Formats: sequence, structure tokens, C-alpha cells
Amino acid sequence: MPSAAVSDELKKYTQTLFTDNDGPVQIKHCILKKDPTYNGYGLLLRYQNTLHLIDQVEEDSPAFNAGLREDDVILYVDQKSVEKMTHDDVKILIRSLSLSNTNIDLILIRKSDMQRYRNYQQQNKIDWEPILSNQSRQFIYLYERKTHYYQS
Repeated sequence: MPSAAVSDELKKYTQTLFTDNDGPVQIKHCILKKDPTYNGYGLLLRYQNTLHLIDQVEEDSPAFNAGLREDDVILYVDQKSVEKMTHDDVKILIRSLSLSNTNIDLILIRKSDMQRYRNYQQQNKIDWEPILSNQSRQFIYLYERKTHYYQS
């Protein structure tokens, strides 16, 4: 898929978290689902400089199709902030959701936006409530159902 098409495809997952003088900071809300025809999710997790990173996303894998890309930073898993969790605990959380056949609800940010994000976070200028609310999650669930329906 050409890079412009990939960029357009990823827009459906993004939402502006805040805008400052350097422009908007986007987050992605991705629902990672098991695919019975695929072994695993097609990604690796990496821990670097206190960041839980998505690494080595295989093209056409469940991770790729859910919108995950290399160097996305995981902020939330299933509405739980993972920023202060150990990497082992994050892997255990994701594995437990996978084993229970539950979709894995992820909120991510680009690694390049982390410094701006942390500056805003330290100043208590980020309101996660609208993003983590049931209404926001319900919209994404309906969008995912509709997309799946049309692809079937």
C-alpha cells in the first residue's frame, strides 16, 4: 500500500489529544483482534527509555490491520494506564486479554510526540475522561462493527 494510502487509512484511528504551538498531538485508539487464520498478532513489544513500544509490525497482520505501527507508544491497555507499569506487567496484561479471547483496546501515541505529551501531562493539562468514556468507546465499537460488516 502506498504511504499516502497508509496515512489516510490510519486517520480513522486518530484523535487530537491537544494542540500547542508545534501543532496537534494525535493519539490512536486501536482494537487488536485475534484472526483465526493468523498465528499471533504480528508484532513485538519493546521497552526502551521507560516506553512500552510497538516493534516489528508485520504487514497484513492483525496488528497492522488494527492500525498499530512501529514506534507507537502504548499509553493505555483496556482503559488501564500502563505508563508506570513494568514491561513484564504490560506483557502479562496483554497476554491475559489474548488468552481470554478478549479484544485488546489500546491507546497509543507516536514516540516523536512523547516529550510534548509528558510536558502537558506534568502540567495536568490532559483530560482523559472524554477519550476513555463509554461514549467514545461505543463509537469506536460501532465503527469497527460497521467496517467488519462491509468487509464480510
